Amino acid sequence: MELWTPIWTSLRVGIAATLIAFPLGLLVAHLLLRLRPRASRWMEAVLLLPLLLSGPAMGILILLLLSSSQATPLLAEGLKAPLVADSESLAILAALLHALPFAGLLCFWVLRGLPLESMRLAAVLGLSPWQSFWRITAPLCGSSLGAIALLCLARAIAEYGIFVQYQSAHPSHATHPGHALPLQAALSASLQSGGGHSLAWLAASLSLTLVLLLAAYALRRGGRLV
Repeated sequence: MELWTPIWTSLRVGIAATLIAFPLGLLVAHLLLRLRPRASRWMEAVLLLPLLLSGPAMGILILLLLSSSQATPLLAEGLKAPLVADSESLAILAALLHALPFAGLLCFWVLRGLPLESMRLAAVLGLSPWQSFWRITAPLCGSSLGAIALLCLARAIAEYGIFVQYQSAHPSHATHPGHALPLQAALSASLQSGGGHSLAWLAASLSLTLVLLLAAYALRRGGRLV
């Protein structure tokens, strides 16, 4: 495997997962804001659970849910066929499962800090939720949301456990000629096989994470994220 192939694969996977997870996270955050405080706290705990579980544990849990035809008959029938056609699609799905609750929680904590007066003003003016977001929310916390998008990208690139668990359970479904492994999986495989690119891929993984973290910090101009 060429040196740069897993790096570009991870970037494509991370960007694709972020483009899906971040808008959905914003939607989840808006829905949480409309719940009562007690219900909102329970939903926060539900979103936090996937982030507290390890990646392999999440992967095994998903496999159990998909394979339990008695507990989830409709889900099992609908997903009995391969979830993905190749390793890159699988990596995007795995990254999305971890990036979505991450984006949803951070967006909720940011939007929760908005002044109540601005939300009431939007309601009085008759603005739709879309108009309220672009005219009030985005100007007030646009830099924080941009930083969350960068952190969401870093989280998506770093996902490993769900991908590996599904790939090991369905090896014929998770590989396809012409598709490379994402960076974290390639690094693990290289370390196990004694490949020559291990140090370079480790340095690339650390560098990508550090660059995205510094970019998010710079976007906030050193201020608080939430």
